[in-house]
Amino acid sequence: MKKLRYLAAALCLPALTHAQNGFYLSASGGAGITNASKPEPPGIILEDKSAFMHYSARLNAGYQMNRWRFQTGIQYFTSGFKRDLVFGNDFNPATPDIVNPSGDQRVTFHHIGIPVQVGYALPLGNRLKLVPTLGLLTTYNISASMRTREGSIKHTSSLTGADFSSQYNRISFWGTAAVHLEYRLSNKVSLFGGPSANYMIGNLAKPSVNSGFSYSQRNYTIGFELGIKLEL
Repeated sequence: MKKLRYLAAALCLPALTHAQNGFYLSASGGAGITNASKPEPPGIILEDKSAFMHYSARLNAGYQMNRWRFQTGIQYFTSGFKRDLVFGNDFNPATPDIVNPSGDQRVTFHHIGIPVQVGYALPLGNRLKLVPTLGLLTTYNISASMRTREGSIKHTSSLTGADFSSQYNRISFWGTAAVHLEYRLSNKVSLFGGPSANYMIGNLAKPSVNSGFSYSQRNYTIGFELGIKLEL
């Protein structure tokens, strides 16, 4: 009887091993916060900067080899920062009710990217896995939109085309990291979710053409995403 069990296990082992290998597709969307390190353009007095919401959506194709995963795809996401602004000093002792005009500016960048990522699936049970992923993301930086508030007055504008290219680099590289919990619904379909982060490598901003002044700007995002994975 034991020999029959060993024989059955030996026959099933190649099938199980093969089931762990193969191509897959995944789709996901997410949201979180975004900010930038040291956004210090000239001519503006900066106060505290803070994060605001960012969004992302992506489609991936990958290959799983035992526990290792190699994937690439295409994704869209936003990044940027929010900063408090001081526009001037209108204080007059004769009219103390007039205060310094202040406000804030939210700068949102739009990106399309191609990731190259490596993941490793750690089984936590029959249906549950923990999948940490690291990789490199190359983006084409499409445009920037700005919403500026001065007191109760709000103004929106955008940078596209040559105007965007004169101030910002079109191509950027990012480091990426994610840790997902993956739950298998069936032999082919799994759901996953977990935190992810992107950090820009290199400077997004170009030196000012007129003054030659340069400053450092590296955007980053931290978020949570949910998705579905289909094994082919």
